[in-house]
Amino acid sequence: MAKKKAQRKGYPKIPLFLIIFFLIISGLTGLIVLLLPTSDERVHLDHIHYEAFKRESPPPPPPRCKSPSLGPPPYSMPLVSIVIDDMGYHRSTDRMLIELPAPLGFSFLPYGPYTKKYARLAHSLGKDVLIHIPMEPMEKDVNPGPGTLKVQMSPGEIADIVAREIALVPYAIGANNHMGSYFTTQKDPMDAVLVELKRHGLFFLDSRTTKDTVAYTEARRLDVPALERHVFLDYARGVATVEHSLKRLVTISKKRGYAVAIGHPFKETLLVLKKDLPLVQKEVKIVPISHLIRLREEICRQ
Repeated sequence: MAKKKAQRKGYPKIPLFLIIFFLIISGLTGLIVLLLPTSDERVHLDHIHYEAFKRESPPPPPPRCKSPSLGPPPYSMPLVSIVIDDMGYHRSTDRMLIELPAPLGFSFLPYGPYTKKYARLAHSLGKDVLIHIPMEPMEKDVNPGPGTLKVQMSPGEIADIVAREIALVPYAIGANNHMGSYFTTQKDPMDAVLVELKRHGLFFLDSRTTKDTVAYTEARRLDVPALERHVFLDYARGVATVEHSLKRLVTISKKRGYAVAIGHPFKETLLVLKKDLPLVQKEVKIVPISHLIRLREEICRQ
């Protein structure tokens, strides 16, 4: 009995306040883990430093293409194209967006783990496939990811990277910039990109991540088929934001005859598109971005 008492004396009694303290710390740690973004969401948090999200405004009328009309019926309804960026990193959301019953376009980050698989799926379903080319942003602490084009690169280096990224995205017919709020303001680096796209027969969509972009103007000058983005559907996360942006997209298309929107593989964006696209299609005609490119090129050459 004395031996057992001695053994019990060997275990110090933990004060109650310490037990409560450790329980609180454990609870807080669990809560933080729950609130942290998933791996899919983390990609977007890294990619959302768009200057245009803070300074959203439609681009001015394009040079040499001032008419907002897209011609006689069957184009009497305003035309709208929607492109989903940042594709290739989100296994479930990417697939569900691609399978939506509408002719959306999908822009794939070249090095995404699901890029090849879902680019082929999108193509098989008749959807447009674009390359989401990472370009240098204004913010030096933001990393657009692997294969980023930088202003200090030579034209040859830029062309080599663009050619490599074209090869990484099956069935790509066009490209747009991922970030690039600095790169797209620089004429010579953008020219190197556009010349390479032209060599491969690809069009360019200027995402307009900065109001100072020269990408669309240079594309027109170099005779590269091009369009500009008018609306970011999800400049902030949230169902209300996407719903408001869709209404704004319809309004702009009615004024100009057409409009282009860019969205991202957010769960909120998927939810609103799935719910509201049938309603939107009663007011406008949703067409592939490639279709809108062809129509705009015809008008620009008149």
